Amino acid sequence: MPNHRYPSPHFQNLLAGFLAGLIGLSLGCYAKPDVTASSPHVPAHEVANTATKSVIGTASNRDETLVFVEQMRSQVDAFCGDCHVSPKPANVERDRWQKEVEQGFEFYRISGRDDLKPPPIEAVTRFFQSLAPERLAMPTSIVGSPLSSINFQSTTVSKPAAQAAAAQPPCISALKWLELDSGGAKSLVYCDLGTGTIYRYQPESVDVAPTPLAVLFQPAQFAPRDLNNDQKTDLVVADLGEFLPSDSDLGRVVWLKRREQGDQFDPIVLQDGLGRVSDVSPADFDGDGDVDIVVAEFGWRKTGRVLMLDNQGTDENGIPKFDLQVMDNRHGSMEVPVVDLNGDGLLDFVVLFSQEFECIEAFINLGHGKFEKQLVFKADDPTYGSARIEVADLDGDGDQDVVYANGDSFDTGSKAYHSVQWLENNGKFPFEHHHIAYMPGVLAIKVADFDNDGDVDIVAGSLVAKRLDESFETAGVESLIMLEQIAAAEFKRTKIETSAYYHGAIGTGDFDGDGRVDIAVGNFLHFNPTLSARHDFTIWKNLGPR
Repeated sequence: MPNHRYPSPHFQNLLAGFLAGLIGLSLGCYAKPDVTASSPHVPAHEVANTATKSVIGTASNRDETLVFVEQMRSQVDAFCGDCHVSPKPANVERDRWQKEVEQGFEFYRISGRDDLKPPPIEAVTRFFQSLAPERLAMPTSIVGSPLSSINFQSTTVSKPAAQAAAAQPPCISALKWLELDSGGAKSLVYCDLGTGTIYRYQPESVDVAPTPLAVLFQPAQFAPRDLNNDQKTDLVVADLGEFLPSDSDLGRVVWLKRREQGDQFDPIVLQDGLGRVSDVSPADFDGDGDVDIVVAEFGWRKTGRVLMLDNQGTDENGIPKFDLQVMDNRHGSMEVPVVDLNGDGLLDFVVLFSQEFECIEAFINLGHGKFEKQLVFKADDPTYGSARIEVADLDGDGDQDVVYANGDSFDTGSKAYHSVQWLENNGKFPFEHHHIAYMPGVLAIKVADFDNDGDVDIVAGSLVAKRLDESFETAGVESLIMLEQIAAAEFKRTKIETSAYYHGAIGTGDFDGDGRVDIAVGNFLHFNPTLSARHDFTIWKNLGPR
């Protein structure tokens, strides 16, 4: 098997494809979330004065264009909206629509379907271009927020100098604070897709650089779990296998098994031959006392599923054996957090689907290995940009809600409607949708009580591959924000950092034992290898109220 641990010279293009495949603030600082029935769009008062409005024709041909659009609308909706909702012309800049339409026709060609009657491609392109804006304008509320009421002190963390100089720029996709050492000490554990390495860093040892735990193909995500009941924390890893958007079979689920002595780990492949694996969550779903694993096999076009690895006991070497069960045949699954969503004592899981599906679904555990799918949220555009979900009780009512970020900017660029959203659990499906804050490129979110006031807040970071316009960076657009909950479900947007749009992961925890929640923000720099910042992540130490 060829060595897939390190990216090819074309890594930048591959990475863009990976994020495009894996992976939208109200006026003023105080605002209650707006309740909407479907995915939000930027209101008129939020659009900057420099916005270019959609133009459907000059004064001389406007009527002709209107007639053409109405004649084409039903044909476009029938063809482009057959297997997913039809794209919204206003969500992509005018000069990009030719490429988007050509791609859509190519998807239909390779699908093997022949049951639709495609309209002329030139007419479809003209339809979308006639209704599209010349360029996308950013909402006004993504700049000018006050500083966070919490005083943070930043410290950067890097690999050893010699190792960092020889490696690809850091590409941090997961970062978690967890107990990993046999002595009970906690560490920041993180995945670097650029080197295929999982690292451990102990903040109290400020003079000690991160140390590698394992080198795999491209570890995208991991979860801590004692998989063999030896009272030691192991890691279950989602190994993407291949950056390039493809239907490769290099995806794996890997067990990092702690050795009997010391704190070293041995990689053991639990399942290979999979499509690109983006997430794993181990849990005892069937209540039989052993650990099963739900897997987000993102795949690409012909591959991709949601899988359950049902634990069947161990082999003669003590290695768990699993029966692979297909829970859903759709590609594009990104995250699969586990939670008892309905409080019945059975563990459910939630799936974030991207690609053309752009939805969140709950798999409700009915017992005896049976699950029932329920829609939590569905966006009304296939380019909505689903990026991350976090399951948490955001409003303090005792049930589990979903915090959602749609900020994938690697496909059709940053969007004005990229945002942080709250899907409220009111005891029925779908959940009630609330818009919280606009943030183009938002890719990382975490929920915690950062100000120690008894309710939870949200920290969000952005990874922007393509700017909204040339003024994006010079305008000081906020790249790391704190959404402070100042009353029940009422958030104040504040800023921690501006103009550093390369954050792929956020981890939180009390890193120094002072009783306050700190923040670690992972850097994802491969899309911009000339960037001067080369550190793996930044620790934002919480010093308390400003």
